[in-house]
Amino acid sequence: MAFWLILIVIYGAVTVFALYMTYQEQRRHEHQSLGINLMGYVLCTLWPLLGAVMLVLVRYHPAEAYSSESD
Repeated sequence: MAFWLILIVIYGAVTVFALYMTYQEQRRHEHQSLGINLMGYVLCTLWPLLGAVMLVLVRYHPAEAYSSESD
């Protein structure tokens, strides 16, 4: 249980940092488009999750398992 809690806290911290940086960038460049702003916030929420999925897939499914050469 503690392992998953630590992972969720790390994910939350990375997401909050990305959201904050996106907000600062949008404010600095004065973006007023609701669609672009919303898309930026959604992507900030998803990219840490996609990064974690990629790490898990690389860890448990190494490239050798998908070799196109037949032995």
